[in-house]
Amino acid sequence: MKVGIIGLGRMGEGMSRRMMKDGIEVWGYRRNYEKAQEAYENGYVDGVTTDVQTLVQTVKSGGPGIFMMVVILEKMLEALDKPRDTMSPHAPRLLSFRIDPELIGTVIGPGGRTIKGITERTNTKIDIEDTGIVTVASHDGAAAEEAQKIIEGLTRRVSEGEYFDGKVTRVIPIGAFVEILPGKEGMIHISQLSDQRVEKVEDVVNVGDEVRVRVREIDNRGRINLTLRGVPQDGSDPQPTVILPIGES
Repeated sequence: MKVGIIGLGRMGEGMSRRMMKDGIEVWGYRRNYEKAQEAYENGYVDGVTTDVQTLVQTVKSGGPGIFMMVVILEKMLEALDKPRDTMSPHAPRLLSFRIDPELIGTVIGPGGRTIKGITERTNTKIDIEDTGIVTVASHDGAAAEEAQKIIEGLTRRVSEGEYFDGKVTRVIPIGAFVEILPGKEGMIHISQLSDQRVEKVEDVVNVGDEVRVRVREIDNRGRINLTLRGVPQDGSDPQPTVILPIGES
């Protein structure tokens, strides 16, 4: 296992620089530094110079300074003996992805309100190029990923007939709004809340309720109209229903 490069002052600045240039590393195998020499002798370390031999011998026979270096490396290995498979969700991130350039305006919003809302909600910095390349920077990886999900949700093309599990975000007298994707809402007209006549929206749904909806239609202004009619809420497979004009029962 490669555990790092030790620059040894006693070897001189020229030697240290040459070692760094050649990419020579002390190879700690099972936390036993004698194994480094054995690994070298048996050809387990490829593409390095014979200075590894000198380096290993120096570590083995060095004075207190070298000993302390080895102790420090041992402590490092106890804390983390190999690279993590994934970064911590709270590690800083710089994420880059592409969206449809035609949908840049959707992300920015009128007067920049949408993108400002995303940055304030996630505490991130977002840059969008004319080509559709989006860069999200954050000191918190989880926040950067949340911003990416919101933007991807805003720019994802929704098709009529698709089903989504969403949450009711607003209720008005004529219907309820459901967030079907991060940052993307559709409305369920009161006539589409049930196969039965509904007197009041709150009789069927309330803010915070999680529902499965079907995209009923997308009008010429890009607004998403949803329906609950014919959509089971018990997790069973949804059955298609006849699409009727809004207002008809």
